[in-house]
Amino acid sequence: MASEDAASEHETAVLASEIPAPTLEARLGVVSAVVRTCIGRVARPAADAPASEDSFGSDGSPAVPGAASLRGPAMPTTYHAVEVIYDSARVTLEQLEAVSGGWSVSPETFAADAAAEQKPHLRAARDFFRHMVAVYPDAAARNASTAATRLNGYLAGYGTVTRLDAELEALGLPQPLADTLRVRVHPTSIAPDVDRA
Repeated sequence: MASEDAASEHETAVLASEIPAPTLEARLGVVSAVVRTCIGRVARPAADAPASEDSFGSDGSPAVPGAASLRGPAMPTTYHAVEVIYDSARVTLEQLEAVSGGWSVSPETFAADAAAEQKPHLRAARDFFRHMVAVYPDAAARNASTAATRLNGYLAGYGTVTRLDAELEALGLPQPLADTLRVRVHPTSIAPDVDRA
């Protein structure tokens, strides 16, 4: 897709969420100003840990016999996250946060998941994935492509038929796959297009 060439106009942000990273990535993937996405994790700040309750001592040990069973599972040490590269002339970071349900975090703690974990909705759609492997034999190039980002979002059920029709040719799909994708996309938007233009 043409938007992959003009990297000088693009900004990078990391959005964290408590929803699964594949969902966050798919929601962002259909925003036309988004160039590419990468799922991973970011460290959960210590300030996000739950406050100590009266039934626990300052060291976290039970102050009341049997209170340990009330504590529940340990809090995860990371948030799901997506690194997103986007055209800031067409969409704001705040708009991306609203569409995705995530929030902006410092990118220093972002750790990308393995290549095999990227674009899970695309990987699950075998015919589409085989086509993308033929076009992008290198996994890193495939995962960094705008086409894979878009397909992953559309295959997850996000986007609109109108938006898909506008960029279907740029996705480079053979006609049978294009027809299949068009049928799979919901006629109304789940993740609205937020372009300023």
